[in-house]
Amino acid sequence: ARCCPGWVAELSPYGLRSVLEALALVSRWRSTEEVTRLQRRLLALLGAAEPDYELAAALEQLLRDGLGDPTTAADARDLIAACRARGPHRHEGLFAQDRE
Repeated sequence: ARCCPGWVAELSPYGLRSVLEALALVSRWRSTEEVTRLQRRLLALLGAAEPDYELAAALEQLLRDGLGDPTTAADARDLIAACRARGPHRHEGLFAQDRE
């Protein structure tokens, strides 16, 4: 993606998980312009890292939990659609420890 450096596509499942955890944490902060900007940047990082069905499921959960303002939520929905279009299990096991 043009918004992110080339190394983003090389994020490991652990790196993706860390970005998701950061997004989840930031989504609990009081909404300000800076928080919204940070959420959208984290979503851009996730979108540049070849997301898949597992990532889509995690983003859907964040949306249900109240991720961001309407623009941020729209960005997340767009990313979910991209995840589904790219196919399943590129990062299989991304959330394996959550299932145990």
